[in-house]
Amino acid sequence: MHKRNAQAQRKILKRQYILLNHTLIEVVQLKRRTFITASGATLASVLFSRFGSAQPVNRAAIVIGVDRAGTLPVLRAAASGASAFADWLDGEGFEVNRFIDKPYKPIKIDPIFEAVDRVVNRGVYEQLVIYFSGHGFLNSSSELWMLSGAPNNPNQAISLMECKRLCKRTGIPNVVFISDACRSTATSLAANSVRGSVIFPATANAGNVRTKIDIFLATQEGNPAYEVGVDKAFSNFQGIYTESFLSAFKAPEDHMVSKVNGVEVVRNKHLEDWLSRDVNRRAQLASLSIEQRPDTEVLSDKYIGRVNRSSQAAISLPPSEPTINEVAALAFIEKGFGALTVPLTMKARTTIRRSDKVRAFEEAQHKIAEAEQSAPNSYETQTGFFVFGIGIAEVIINPDFFRPEKAAEKSPGAIRLYPQNSVPASAAIRFSDGSGTVVAALRGYIGTIVVDEGRVVSVTYTRSGMGQQQRRLNELRSIVATSARFGTFSISGRGLDLQQQAEKLADRIRVLKGIDPTLGVYAAYAYDDADLPDQIESVRKFMKRDIRGEIFDVALLANALAGVPPQNRIGIAPFCPMLTQGWGLLRIANVLLPPEIDAARDHIEPALWTTFRPKGMDIITDAISHQVVV
Repeated sequence: MHKRNAQAQRKILKRQYILLNHTLIEVVQLKRRTFITASGATLASVLFSRFGSAQPVNRAAIVIGVDRAGTLPVLRAAASGASAFADWLDGEGFEVNRFIDKPYKPIKIDPIFEAVDRVVNRGVYEQLVIYFSGHGFLNSSSELWMLSGAPNNPNQAISLMECKRLCKRTGIPNVVFISDACRSTATSLAANSVRGSVIFPATANAGNVRTKIDIFLATQEGNPAYEVGVDKAFSNFQGIYTESFLSAFKAPEDHMVSKVNGVEVVRNKHLEDWLSRDVNRRAQLASLSIEQRPDTEVLSDKYIGRVNRSSQAAISLPPSEPTINEVAALAFIEKGFGALTVPLTMKARTTIRRSDKVRAFEEAQHKIAEAEQSAPNSYETQTGFFVFGIGIAEVIINPDFFRPEKAAEKSPGAIRLYPQNSVPASAAIRFSDGSGTVVAALRGYIGTIVVDEGRVVSVTYTRSGMGQQQRRLNELRSIVATSARFGTFSISGRGLDLQQQAEKLADRIRVLKGIDPTLGVYAAYAYDDADLPDQIESVRKFMKRDIRGEIFDVALLANALAGVPPQNRIGIAPFCPMLTQGWGLLRIANVLLPPEIDAARDHIEPALWTTFRPKGMDIITDAISHQVVV
């Protein structure tokens, strides 16, 4: 009885402190986006010493748990896992907002948005944790968390990619996304039509605060050979990840523990290795037929919770296995591009070379490199495409810009283009199986398109007649393309180191005083992910000069298309994103496509480069024939 009374008193005191802290800061109108007063910090430290917490309640959390999402299989541990996670965060001093459907109640998007909006508008929080447990899946352009009304209501889902981008505007120093959900692929038109919604306000102003985003996902994005349809999602994914995450604070390994103000904590950056080993260990114990390897990306030096050692025996974890990021880093280093990646010790390199992931990476890289070597390095027109891995059924392009001709004498997969002027144009290429893609046709460049298992995995551009630099450039592009295919191409580092890495990448993508269009596109996405807008604009400026126009993706990332009607995008090609992830950025970037083209996004394969299914290509070609786009 005394223990329950003490717990109740602590909760009351905590709520009183939250109200007092918010009132104090808001009355004096000193929001955290500029600085926090010493008096406020002192008050926080005095009051929170009562709780034994290492930091005050200037941390908020949104916890979402959905067992029942439309007609999808009912999950057994999503809601209970969310409840356990919310209780833990509450004990760590977070202001927790719960959206959990047990006992059953529909979880809708509007209340979640309102809760996040309140957190952002208060302007007093140093950290925001967004936790989701339930059904998740990948469609052509987004990673989506399904709420109660989805997939029947396509708006009742959360679009993670868009939220990740919008949260940079909040001025909250650290935003953490945690997802205990499958990352399945959509297997029905209803699921493919789900676009989801965002839970962050679009009008927030970050001021002078740069947000560091930490991402914790329960499993890797599925390789095509191991994908699981959304109607067969493994409910085992729910529970295992949450249990492992919480256990990291109860039985951490010594190297994971740091001290902050005399209190032991586990920083976010020290969770990656633990989760990788422990989650898969738990999955194997549960007799799952596939591995469950978490996907973690930590950019901050923050932490969520304290060490709270339990009486349970220490967990014996299997040894660490190399990550695909480390495999990609080794590939860069061994080909002489080590400046573009994180350093690796000799011991680490030896361990990585023994990994099965190296073989998978090298096989994917070989396909791209082989295509580069097989493609013609010149046409008499100096312009065209070479398609590797599948036949070509037709090429559709505005004859005012280019006249296409399949070059059978060179290869069944070769397309010769006759430029009618110097402006880039959109080329719709339908493959022999009915699928296809839309790419930019650039005068003076030969494009190489690699198709593997029905998906475009690489698009490269080579300046016609290029000489000695070509072999070295192909090596770099094949590694970058393979890294991007595995989702690992990014700019590493923090602060000044991040800026230096960005400058090194900028040096590499410049060729003969210009920018290689292929690497320019990849670099623009990497700069966007690293929140380096000036570098994106630099890529855009150089490419405009080199190709006498713009590539859609780079213009999108440079915020140059916002509010511009499609008919006014002169000299920008193609008429839609070339990389699939670009489709997921259109809405929050205020970029509209013609409705006839936008309808094709429901028929995009989960590939690195935009790959339309046959129905999608029907929509695209029909739009071109009716001159909706050029």
